[in-house]
Amino acid sequence: VEQDAKTYSSLIDYYGKVKKLDEVEEFVGKLIVLEPNSTFGYNKLLNVYQQHQMHAAAEEVFLTMKKNGIQPDIITFTSFMCVCRDMRSEEGYTKIIETSQAIAEAAILPDIRYWNILLDATVNHFSVPSDAPNPDSQRKVLEVFDSIRDRGLVPDIYSYNCLVNFYASKAPAYLYEDEIEPLLEEMRYNRVPPTNATFNRIIQAFAERGFLPQTQHYFAEMRRCRVKPTIATYSIVIGLYCRKNHASLATKALTAMMKDDMIKPSLQIFSEVIMLCVRKAEPQYALRVFGNMQKY
Repeated sequence: VEQDAKTYSSLIDYYGKVKKLDEVEEFVGKLIVLEPNSTFGYNKLLNVYQQHQMHAAAEEVFLTMKKNGIQPDIITFTSFMCVCRDMRSEEGYTKIIETSQAIAEAAILPDIRYWNILLDATVNHFSVPSDAPNPDSQRKVLEVFDSIRDRGLVPDIYSYNCLVNFYASKAPAYLYEDEIEPLLEEMRYNRVPPTNATFNRIIQAFAERGFLPQTQHYFAEMRRCRVKPTIATYSIVIGLYCRKNHASLATKALTAMMKDDMIKPSLQIFSEVIMLCVRKAEPQYALRVFGNMQKY
């Protein structure tokens, strides 16, 4: 029975998920024979290799395409950029910049996925933890972010979360607080609702610096935006309460975690709160937490 491109594509997707690479390569080969001048088969193979962090194999596909006279399209370029981004190295970032230049030379119009990959890679490259702001690194990151808007595109949640990650890892607390409010306001204006990943990173940034009021503020803002906290959110907040020796706040948050959000606390969270109550000589809290732990 003669197979069509859609069938081969489905088979490649299936075998790619279960990492049966011999079968993937077999059906990609058939797809390329069926559509010899198309990027489709090469792009499918690039995507599989990227999913499984096979950087060298993915780069070989990219080079083979060009050797065979197949002009990469925006999907090819962005897939290869994903591979380079996932390398998390100086070499990977250099290849992303080279690929970005190749896209410009080919007069290919970048889409939002391209800009998000470039932004993510730029944030990762320049996000070295520091208490001192680095104007050059911030300029580089904001240049990429501003390029999205300059080209008439609207940043999506991935774009905004990349910028949140940058501010959280790079800027000192006072600068981060000045920057994050306008960013959240812009998200509201563009109707891009923040996710728990957005708030978790913001809350984590303040909690790591020991700033209790800001942590509580964004924890409350998370609820105001109807974003449900996760176990990671509570772990951050309760961890800060424990470090600040606030037994009542820690037990209250633990209760809300279980009763309001129906989240099962980890053994570590229970242990931290019990140890805090013991340190503070507040047996009533310790016994209450211990009783809740036994229920789980």
